[in-house]
Amino acid sequence: MLGKGLSRRTVARELRMTYRTVQRLADAAIPEDLFQGQWQNRKTKLDDFKPYLPERWAAGCTNAWPLWQEIQTHGYTGGYGTVRAYLRPFRNAAGRLA
Repeated sequence: MLGKGLSRRTVARELRMTYRTVQRLADAAIPEDLFQGQWQNRKTKLDDFKPYLPERWAAGCTNAWPLWQEIQTHGYTGGYGTVRAYLRPFRNAAGRLA
């Protein structure tokens, strides 16, 4: 819309967005510029276990449930879904290699 010559205010009105949102989206040079905010680089419960999980994955344990149970015995207090989501790229990478 901006490429067609419409103003940012017009785009904001047409898309029912705030002017500031349209401005932020239009000014982003790369998509990563949009992912800056309060949640970036925040420590998570899983951070201390991230070196361990790829090691166990490489050793042949490719099921998220037993890995979640293992790290629970080492003090992990987070949920299973977080571990499963962290391991998903490993599974996708293994599927592409096969």
